[in-house]
Amino acid sequence: MWGGGQMSDEGAGAGLIILIIVGLWVFLGTPMRDIRTWTGNATYDDQLDALTDAVKKNKIGMTPDYWLTKTNFAGQPDRVALIFGVIGDREFCEDLANLYMGKYPADRYYCTAANVD
Repeated sequence: MWGGGQMSDEGAGAGLIILIIVGLWVFLGTPMRDIRTWTGNATYDDQLDALTDAVKKNKIGMTPDYWLTKTNFAGQPDRVALIFGVIGDREFCEDLANLYMGKYPADRYYCTAANVD
């Protein structure tokens, strides 16, 4: 046999310790939450939630603001653009939704109010 003919399972102990640590981390805490806390990096959902909360509380301009929203492949709404600062935000948003549906006929775009709780 190679290397003197004896096999060692010293690596199995280290692997077991790592497995236990990862298992406890997953069981006792949410790994992504912990990583975000340690690194200070926010996920896309964290950033979108912060923007949504700010927009709900702060109308920009004289008319209500609107989200251009797309229905994703799972049937859930995805906010893809925030319309603000033009006279007739809703009409402009609806024009964009129609423009995108003309370009991408398989997709559904629509407008939702942004300044609502």
